[in-house]
Amino acid sequence: MKKWLKTIIILLVIGAVGAGIFFGLPLLREEAMARAAATAEARALDNTAEVRLDDLTVIVSANGSVRPVQSGVLVWQTSGVVDTVLADVGDVVQEGDLLAEIDSTTLSQSIINARTELANAQKALNDLLTSETPAAQARLALVQAQTAYDDALDKRGSLNYQRVTSLTLDQLEAELLLAQNALEDAEKQYEQFADRPENDSVRLSFFSRLTTARRNEQRAQANYNFALAGPDEQEIEKVDAELLLAESRLADARREWERLQNGPAAEDIMVLEARIESAQAILKTAYVEATFDGTITDVSVMRGDSVNVGTVAFRIDNLEKLYVDAFVLEIDINQVSVGQAVAIELDGAPGRSYNGIVTQVAKVGQTVGSQVQFKVTVEILDADDAVRPGMTADVSIVTRELAQVLQVANQALFFEEERVYVVVVNPVLRTTREVEVVTGISANAYTVVLEGNLKEGDELLLNLPETNDFVRDQFNNAPGFLGG
Repeated sequence: MKKWLKTIIILLVIGAVGAGIFFGLPLLREEAMARAAATAEARALDNTAEVRLDDLTVIVSANGSVRPVQSGVLVWQTSGVVDTVLADVGDVVQEGDLLAEIDSTTLSQSIINARTELANAQKALNDLLTSETPAAQARLALVQAQTAYDDALDKRGSLNYQRVTSLTLDQLEAELLLAQNALEDAEKQYEQFADRPENDSVRLSFFSRLTTARRNEQRAQANYNFALAGPDEQEIEKVDAELLLAESRLADARREWERLQNGPAAEDIMVLEARIESAQAILKTAYVEATFDGTITDVSVMRGDSVNVGTVAFRIDNLEKLYVDAFVLEIDINQVSVGQAVAIELDGAPGRSYNGIVTQVAKVGQTVGSQVQFKVTVEILDADDAVRPGMTADVSIVTRELAQVLQVANQALFFEEERVYVVVVNPVLRTTREVEVVTGISANAYTVVLEGNLKEGDELLLNLPETNDFVRDQFNNAPGFLGG
């Protein structure tokens, strides 16, 4: 009896539990869905952002380093032992200031020779500028050349006529006739004694007279023939050559006179000045001087150091202006142009921000790894003592500024194939709606809306992992959940 009663009780308990499960599960399921809907609702309302009407500033960011407007390393141009060092780090110097010098006893022979050359060239230049002798000599040479040319011209002109005048020709003809008569007389006289022995003194005397008469007749005949005939071709060529030479010398003399008549020639002065500059350049290698205005930022030499050509002596930087050479990616470079405002932050000056302006944009990019970058030069407009060359800089270049434009958070944009849309939440009516939009430029996590049925203050569902299709389904369909 007890066993049977116990079995009945167990069956009743099992039946009661089964009935409770059968009738209680739908209620539990409904309560779970309500809790899920409430959770989804809370998540959705927490993950929204308002459409705003505000100014939008478009910025291109880049990084680079600070540099001075001008920088240079000064090196020795000769060898020797350093005698004096006149500058230290931090000294402000001007172009041409003497910074260090070589001991004169250790100078090379070329520098010693340059001192002599400099003195000689300076003296020659002084003489040239003060002496009148060169001009006087040029004038005399011109007169002499003119005379020589006139003589040569007259000589050439005489070849166009008979060699001698008629009077001279008559005189030469008379001399020829006299010589011929004398020869005839001598021949007749000799014939009277021609039969005598060869060693006869009388015969020899008349033979000598005959020989003299023949020689005189031949000379007179030659003179007369020469005077009677015109100049030959060889004689004309010689005189022409002499005339050409005289003409060339006259032209040279005239040019020299024209060059010097109003004082020293510019070419002569330039030659001597070049000699002086060359000697001075050699002498300058014995010391180091500032090549531009600036500040000494490094000293690498001490008195007594032995130096050679190329040994570094100083570094000088012009700190009057400071620049940042930043590198912008190719996808952004066409937004950057000269004159744009820039915000600058430095790793070496945390918490400070400086203003700048774009002064130069490179036309050619540089490949760094897999990226192409373009150098953009930015002038720092309000640099202070905290800004130093070499510091790392982050720059924000303002490429565009739009006033009072409708904007949505980038995270509120949904992309589906070729359309872009946002989900507008109505917390009062507990509904959502999709609105297609046409977007413009983006900056600072916001995007401009060019077209779309939106207004300032609209609540938009954010496109986040927490806001997925399940949440939106619950948002619209769950019982008791925002219009479900």
